[in-house]
Amino acid sequence: MELDPRIWSTGVAYDTSLASGDSVWVALTYEKHEEWAAATHACSDSDDETIRIAGRYIHNMDGGRFIKLAAMYEMLEYEWDDCATTTGGMLTNLGDGSGNIDSERDAWMVSGVFNFGNGFDVRGSYMNADEIENFGSDLNDSDAEAFNLGVYYTMPAGTELRLTYSEVNNEDAAQYDFGINTSGNAVGEDAELWAIGLVQWF
Repeated sequence: MELDPRIWSTGVAYDTSLASGDSVWVALTYEKHEEWAAATHACSDSDDETIRIAGRYIHNMDGGRFIKLAAMYEMLEYEWDDCATTTGGMLTNLGDGSGNIDSERDAWMVSGVFNFGNGFDVRGSYMNADEIENFGSDLNDSDAEAFNLGVYYTMPAGTELRLTYSEVNNEDAAQYDFGINTSGNAVGEDAELWAIGLVQWF
């Protein structure tokens, strides 16, 4: 069967400055993948959709200090037909046993930054993925949560030093991992990471 993978993506955003000097930003995005997963997992057909709503508020203070708060909600839907494989990441343990997937997952995130105005700032985030709905029924213990906390220092020349800690807590049927440099954790296994970084901004 010949597949024709396509990706459709669109979004709108609104950004404004308030009279107080603070700023607000909100966005809504939609993305659809047609036959994209089918080409990878040897399916007869596949349709994946996601909707994201995000917002950010920045409160500016004297001395160059500021507080930045952000939040995002995401809904993912997967419909795969006659696939040779249906495993990997959050899709593990899904399907009806014959290569079909009809699943939905909601997730949300909140984050914050406090900048001290002297080159130092502290950044943190919390993320939560709800239980996956598999063919209309919740897949028990398929939820997870993640934390990130870091201290950053930007030197006058634009060199940024970072010390961060990240943790992913999976329930028994979940297999979430870090977005990059994955740990290769098993289903239900947690992951944690300490990192020291150096970034040069130009």
